[in-house]
Amino acid sequence: MELYVETVRPLIPGQNLVVFLHGMGADEKDLAPLAADLPDAGIWSVRAPWPLPYGGYAWYGLRAVGEPDIGTFRQSVELLDDWLDTRPASEQPVILLGFSQGAAMSVAVSLRRRSRGIRAIIALSGPPLPSVEGETEGALTGLPVFWAHGTADPVVPLDRGKGLKEAIQRAGGLLSAHEYPMGHTIIDAERADFRRWVQAWVR
Repeated sequence: MELYVETVRPLIPGQNLVVFLHGMGADEKDLAPLAADLPDAGIWSVRAPWPLPYGGYAWYGLRAVGEPDIGTFRQSVELLDDWLDTRPASEQPVILLGFSQGAAMSVAVSLRRRSRGIRAIIALSGPPLPSVEGETEGALTGLPVFWAHGTADPVVPLDRGKGLKEAIQRAGGLLSAHEYPMGHTIIDAERADFRRWVQAWVR
């Protein structure tokens, strides 16, 4: 099992590297429009490893609505963790930007690595972590994290989405939390906010 990675924008030495992690049922092209909000960064987009029968890919399976498959989740976290160590230009810290399942993955792999090699996280409309391995207290201490969720999200209701925010807080992340009047999507106001946040917090 391998990860397919697509270059959305080549990395220029001295720039930040942003890694896109898409949501369930999408692929590596889904978040490409967000590149416009990150003009001074190289951008790579990772395709999740599990193909779905109806099209697209997932970072982990679901046994039922809201009931994640822990086995596939753990395999994906390990796979992404290994890739972060072996990817080209692995000395370059990355900003992980994830939507939905990709948001959960961005937090989970950062916890596993205890932030090693991670410069910041942008976690958009993510569900709670399916599981947490080991002691995570302090694993994200001082790491800038932009968390956002829709108040009318029918896929990951806000109350569930707050579980991801709470995991970030427990791990000591430097949290910037935002709620928007939207469903399970990404809106222009949210994009403007994380663009300003990156400019202010990520060097």
